Amino acid sequence: MPTLLRHIAISIALVASCLDSALYATPSDTEAWLQVASNISLDPQKRYQLYLETQPRLASDLERISTVQLRTAVNYAFAEGWSTALGYAWTPIFLDAEYHRIFRDENRTWQGLTFTHRYGGLDWQHRLRQEQRFIEHTDGVAHRSRYQLRVSMPISASGDFGVTTLDEYMVHLYATTNGPSGGYDRNRVFIGPFWKVGATRYEVGYLGEHAKHFGDDARWVHALLTSVVMAS
Repeated sequence: MPTLLRHIAISIALVASCLDSALYATPSDTEAWLQVASNISLDPQKRYQLYLETQPRLASDLERISTVQLRTAVNYAFAEGWSTALGYAWTPIFLDAEYHRIFRDENRTWQGLTFTHRYGGLDWQHRLRQEQRFIEHTDGVAHRSRYQLRVSMPISASGDFGVTTLDEYMVHLYATTNGPSGGYDRNRVFIGPFWKVGATRYEVGYLGEHAKHFGDDARWVHALLTSVVMAS
């Protein structure tokens, strides 16, 4: 039990350190995010999978829908713990940085590389993603790089229950006219319990995101994230 408490304390400390630099320096909003995703095997060996995801988000203190992200991809597991992805996403924006109602269309193509392994009694996942963002009323394509580190600590003997924490950092390779600035885009942290029921994994917890929208406007998001990921 002391080891368990120590791991939880370290996870909370990591999240707190990320919050400290931005929590009081920028405007903030309370939001709720829902992620529902499915991995559908396309061959008996499960090397190829079809990925489907929908992610509606409530913003402006839970009063308005800010976006509904629809994402799909084909995943290929080419070695133990390694997989690649080639995908498309539709991610329209319904609220601007000041939470005024707008509609700004956005389409993305994206590529991913994921590595998962177990070390020190923890499950580790490293995810690299490269996005090409085609945003309405901008001049050119916005190229964004993302790196996510996810660590899960099983608590139950079966490994079906535990705690997950993650940090994801995003950066644009260069600026686009009327669109994202070059450089830092956002940093996202999450901590919460997970549990598995059959082939479905559930996560519910706190998500904090410090983000730049367009130009230099920045905002801190405090969100309740509910995630449901199914596999077949």
